[in-house]
Amino acid sequence: MKIYFLTEYSKNIGFGHLSRCSSLADAFTEAGYDVTFFIREWENEELKLDHKKEKVEWINIEHLRNLISSEDIIVFDTYRVSKNDLDLIASEYKHIVSIADSNLNYASRGVVALGSIYGKELNLSSGSITFLAGPEYLLFRKIFWDLPKREIKENVQQILISLGGHINKEVLEIAISSLSLCFSKSKVKVLGNSEIETSGNVEFMGFLDPSDLIKEYQQADLVITNGGQTLNEVILLGIPAIGVVVANNQERNVQAWNKLGVLQKNLQANSGDFQGNLEEVLGEIKKFERRIEITTKGNTLIDSRGARRVVEHIGKSWIKN
Repeated sequence: MKIYFLTEYSKNIGFGHLSRCSSLADAFTEAGYDVTFFIREWENEELKLDHKKEKVEWINIEHLRNLISSEDIIVFDTYRVSKNDLDLIASEYKHIVSIADSNLNYASRGVVALGSIYGKELNLSSGSITFLAGPEYLLFRKIFWDLPKREIKENVQQILISLGGHINKEVLEIAISSLSLCFSKSKVKVLGNSEIETSGNVEFMGFLDPSDLIKEYQQADLVITNGGQTLNEVILLGIPAIGVVVANNQERNVQAWNKLGVLQKNLQANSGDFQGNLEEVLGEIKKFERRIEITTKGNTLIDSRGARRVVEHIGKSWIKN
């Protein structure tokens, strides 16, 4: 039995889908399954994945029939393909998994993995769907599974900005400007593509492969991140974080972490008072005791076994029966 991940990637979508899918793919591979990614809307950008990948416009069912056996497992993770189209594809196959977030775009049967800090609050139920929802199903890539927690230092010497693969120029300029006021002596590193020019203590890193990304995480004393998968990764590693909503599907995640006391404000990148709110949060997180407090809370709420738990469930439900 083979596993096929049907997802998408472009500069307008970002890496979130691929990160979540890679997490589950790592767990399937560990369990001995053959994994392949079919990626639609992918153009010429380099993608660093540890799994086989092909450019496939998989919404074309006739084409898909020639590529995937009806007995194989399909895993959907998409914003841009409608639920109706997902159901049409799902009707051709026996085993269906959907990875979902607050957009709740998933096929109408099979397993839905909704690993999130807020998953249980949604109270989802359906006779034809098994929902694996909640923080215990948060999906993390294999490289995160056995890492130690970050030791919190009294002084913030290095700050990482990770606001998505293709960063909004204005949002990044605000973040850098605010840091120059609140952490003027700290080194700032920026991940992803950016069109702005700066100098001094700011370094642009571009895209990093997973091992280099981990090194940057482990050296960071503070991370300003989008409110999606990266925020969850940073919290897992015990690094003080500031979460920023840069896309609608991230808002519920940021709100939930804020409610639990791991974040300090529901920061919206597109709000008129973003800079003032960010500077307020930076002033608070500058306090050593505050950084200890929020990371301690985060450490008690999640672990790195979510992807393995999903695969264990699928193995018991579909493979062994």
